[in-house]
Amino acid sequence: MAILLGLFGIAGGIALLLKADMILAALDALLAVVIGFLYVAAGISFFRRKGWAWVLGIIVSIVSVIVSIIEHPAAHAYGIPGTIVAVIVIYYLTRPHVKVVFGRGGKQTNFH
Repeated sequence: MAILLGLFGIAGGIALLLKADMILAALDALLAVVIGFLYVAAGISFFRRKGWAWVLGIIVSIVSVIVSIIEHPAAHAYGIPGTIVAVIVIYYLTRPHVKVVFGRGGKQTNFH
């Protein structure tokens, strides 16, 4: 999910960047691209079970939710799906069995 969210963020950010006629809109689009790349990096690292990916996923998801809330009046319904997915990513990453896989609590078990 994080990889898909990242790819959509990159594509949407680039599309907005190409249409941006104001500096603020361009910065917003650039932020979407950066968040998208960070989601892709986190998603790929989730598959590799990197401990730092858990932290990156939580941070990027929280930033994504905050940005969506700040932009909500301007973004209308466009930001709602991304916000929902970011909240789902946060929820999933904070489940005990997922935290164990990333070395964030409890006893490590082999899920291979």
